Amino acid sequence: YIVLDTVVVSIACLALGLPADLLLLGVSAAFCACRIITCEELLGGLSNEGVVAVAALCAVSASIDKTRALNQVMERCLGKPSSTRMGLVRMAVPLVCLGAVFNNTPLVAVFIPIVKDWTTRAGLDAGHFMMPLSFFALLSATLTTMGSSTNLLAVKLVPEAEIKFLDPAPVGIVIVVAGLAYCIWLAPYMLPSAGLTGETHGSKQGCSHAGEELRDRFTVCIKLSGEGPLLGQSAQSSGLLSAIMPPAVVSCTVGDGSKALEAGDRLELRDATAEEIVSMAAIQGCKLQAMSAWYMPLGQIRSAGKMWRSAKRVQMAMRWRLGATEKHLESMEEHVTTPSKFNSGLEQVGRMSIPVRRWIASGMGGWSQAANVLCKLVVPPGGLVGRGSVDGEGMFSVMSLQELDEYLLSIDCALVGMCGLDVNQNGSLNIKGGEVLLVETTAQVSMSTTLVSRFAIAAVVEEQAPPASVILSPLDPYRSMLAVLGLISTVAVAAFDIAPLDAVAILIALLSILLGTLSAKDLYASINGQVLLTVAASFGVGSAIYNTGLATCLASGVLFLVEAAGPVAILGALLGLALILGVFVSNNTVVIMLAPLIKDICERRDVDLKVAMLLIIYAANLSFATPFSYQTNMMVMPHGKYVFLDYVKFGVPMMLFCGSVALITTLAYWQ
Repeated sequence: YIVLDTVVVSIACLALGLPADLLLLGVSAAFCACRIITCEELLGGLSNEGVVAVAALCAVSASIDKTRALNQVMERCLGKPSSTRMGLVRMAVPLVCLGAVFNNTPLVAVFIPIVKDWTTRAGLDAGHFMMPLSFFALLSATLTTMGSSTNLLAVKLVPEAEIKFLDPAPVGIVIVVAGLAYCIWLAPYMLPSAGLTGETHGSKQGCSHAGEELRDRFTVCIKLSGEGPLLGQSAQSSGLLSAIMPPAVVSCTVGDGSKALEAGDRLELRDATAEEIVSMAAIQGCKLQAMSAWYMPLGQIRSAGKMWRSAKRVQMAMRWRLGATEKHLESMEEHVTTPSKFNSGLEQVGRMSIPVRRWIASGMGGWSQAANVLCKLVVPPGGLVGRGSVDGEGMFSVMSLQELDEYLLSIDCALVGMCGLDVNQNGSLNIKGGEVLLVETTAQVSMSTTLVSRFAIAAVVEEQAPPASVILSPLDPYRSMLAVLGLISTVAVAAFDIAPLDAVAILIALLSILLGTLSAKDLYASINGQVLLTVAASFGVGSAIYNTGLATCLASGVLFLVEAAGPVAILGALLGLALILGVFVSNNTVVIMLAPLIKDICERRDVDLKVAMLLIIYAANLSFATPFSYQTNMMVMPHGKYVFLDYVKFGVPMMLFCGSVALITTLAYWQ
């Protein structure tokens, strides 16, 4: 009774919006404290091969997402639908076909970023697609024994049923059609909006250059040095022009990017985030330039020579800031006869163009670290500290670009870009509170109190790996193919039971780092800890239900009531019992608990064992009622911005509808 009451209260709490991961973990810990489950059962979910496989498969799918390996293929399948219903039809066709032979968990993990990007570009609401994405994958598992691990488990637990590869297909096709019709017709009405429509996306771009969140964007200039893998390639063929996502734009300052790149060529990055700028600067041979070396307001064109000399002084000061004095700098400036541009001090980390060991160490935050870093400095209200301000429409600090360079140089910073640039008719900068300066400085200065005392906010931009779409080595054009090959190998090896799925997925995920399709930071970021913790914590609740005999008592009681009513009533009761248990425990647990009861009652009442097990397979894959009924439901939950009640309102009717179709079709086909 303690377990039953706790489960009922937990469901009510989930309906009120409490986080599922923390609630299930707390309930499992309480059961362990009451000696209902052991400590091994409490923590067993963390070591469960299914949970580990989900984590590793998320990393495998992240490599496909980053290389955009399936985007071109899926874009042709998904196309440009005219409505949400047509979009659901287009999504269902490839998903069901692949789900019949591929494990549904990695399949959903791969489809999530593709569908999310597709809905944004097509002007559709991702909230109307994410839950059907999970449900379509579950429906496809009813077609073959390879569709899910639950099917394989049922075949192994009851070998006497002699279920073949395509035995579930005749009834499964009808279930899939019924489920697709339900989702396609009712999803636009019953599912909530996730706020990710293309209209919203477009309006954000128009006003604030935003994607998923509003971020500061800068325009910077990059110069190619005399080394690096980009030399000899064109900006178009190397992937530089499409290296970062819109609204950011990469362009050549001269020409259209069709000619071969040479040392000294410059690229302009417009409306790019600081992270995207760091990513481009991480390409070997790309050097960030000081803003004074390329930015020239209309009123200062005549004083260009003075600006070039200022840029040279910034370069010299950053290079010899610890040993050079102002007198030395002035003497150096007198001997400068030709303009020279600022060379960035960022540590260059190329992909496969430098030793692999060093690249891996850098990607993991190891011993190959940047000497200089980029910082975002927010100007405090009233202007820069120590500068005179004038009254007007707010408080401003008026200065030239050269004066701003000198001010930043005094604190060992070099201006790279500026967000919120306001230039008056004289060419001077109007600096008020809120502007964001993108500067390059040393790691020591970024951690000192100097920047904090002079600016409202001083934030260091984290190091990034080079863009995956830029061709930096002969292996780059094949990275997308390697990512797809890794996924196929993972699923194929596990499907034919050559090796465990979790072990293979971990090896493929680690191999993707070595091949450059994924960095270590990307790997860690791809693992959704909340989803994993929710799935792992549900094992403790399931163990409590099993250990106390609650599940067995419920199963025995239901079967006792209908045992004398004949085979049809028994099969209906088995289907209903499996659906009810699937709400509280995982579908694998449902199969494990019901398999011995089904064998016993089929022997006593002369019920076809094969038909009974096929019904359990169908019911176990109709896990639509709650987000923790199956791991794919939890995987899509944050992307569709769903809450617990969204699954109940949309999933429970679908579960009952598809369950009824499964029972009627099974009886009509097999008996």
